[in-house]
Amino acid sequence: MKYTAQQQQHQVRLSLQLSAAELPADPVARQTALQQFCAQILRENAWEPSREPRLDIVRETPQQVQATCVVDLFPPVTLPQHLAASLTAPAMAFPAETELLERLQALQLQYAEQTDTGKPADWGNVLCVGWIGTCDDQLIPQSVRSRFWLVLSQDPWASPLARFLIGAQAGQLLSVPQPLAKDFPYLPWRGKTAQYHVFVHAVQAARVPPANEVLAQLSGTADFEALLSQLHNDLRAEKQAAWRQQLRELVVAEVVSQSRLQVPASWIKDTLEASWQATDKTALQALEPYLPQATALLENGFKSWQQQRHLYQAHERDLATQLVLRAVARQQQLQLEEAEITAALDTLGQPLNLSADLVWGALQQDAQAQRLLNQLLLDKAADWLVRQARIQYEGQLLQIP
Repeated sequence: MKYTAQQQQHQVRLSLQLSAAELPADPVARQTALQQFCAQILRENAWEPSREPRLDIVRETPQQVQATCVVDLFPPVTLPQHLAASLTAPAMAFPAETELLERLQALQLQYAEQTDTGKPADWGNVLCVGWIGTCDDQLIPQSVRSRFWLVLSQDPWASPLARFLIGAQAGQLLSVPQPLAKDFPYLPWRGKTAQYHVFVHAVQAARVPPANEVLAQLSGTADFEALLSQLHNDLRAEKQAAWRQQLRELVVAEVVSQSRLQVPASWIKDTLEASWQATDKTALQALEPYLPQATALLENGFKSWQQQRHLYQAHERDLATQLVLRAVARQQQLQLEEAEITAALDTLGQPLNLSADLVWGALQQDAQAQRLLNQLLLDKAADWLVRQARIQYEGQLLQIP
């Protein structure tokens, strides 16, 4: 086997030349053998691919096989000399009364009896809707919802679009104006009026159980006071978890800001496009039979994503964070323990009552197992950074276990 290698920034292009005798005759076995040759070259040169190498057979004769292998490499990361961040922790939020009422209303709707009204929508109805947000005839990124339930409520936390849907009927198309904020991330749209194109799938009346002992019995709690206490405790736990996550992000962001690295532009574009496909594109495809705007936006919606500089920067920050955490894990020789993996699998399987083994098997079938392991290691590196950090909270040094 002969090969040449051309390296440009974060990519290596291998040109391989092998005699037919070095490879199996079976096409599948031949492809596997070529992959093994590429892996051997990568090991010999200490090249670590950031994703699966792309292998192509260029020319094949009875005597010789020529192939190319394109390998994307991890960009170098220079960590700061000291990894102990220093910062002041943000104040921890506590559950507000409006949040408790909102949670109580959601529980009432969970146990409500819903029936189609056959009438125009009115306050208190529950609508199944899909919508698309546009401004200047362009898609507003992350504004597409294909099918979800919306309560027509006058409560402060209700959707601002609710009042425009009064009188709507199932099967109806509407265009609802909605002003964009004056600090909207995309400068040309600040303060402009967006249009939300809405399709109403269903209008239903919800017969909700009263917020008293009846609701407590339906939810399996001892009495209404116990239900309120449980909802309050759940909210408090969520606030605490959100505070810990915010603290972790602040610590990691400080270390990232002090590190030297350059995220490849191709990585940012790829992750941006993957986000578009997983969110707006998927929802637009579901809405295509109902909203005529969906077809055109499927063709040019990603252009709108690319124009939004804040989306590009957010994906760049996310990738930089991943690279820095990976470098921290390698420098500190952090390894996942079996108990940590099992605990994560148990958490994933708990909602469906699946064992860790079944979850692991499903992840392997979907080629998601390695992605989970990578994320767990990044989380472990982030937790390690938090433990090293010097964090002030309410004038005292905070100790993170």
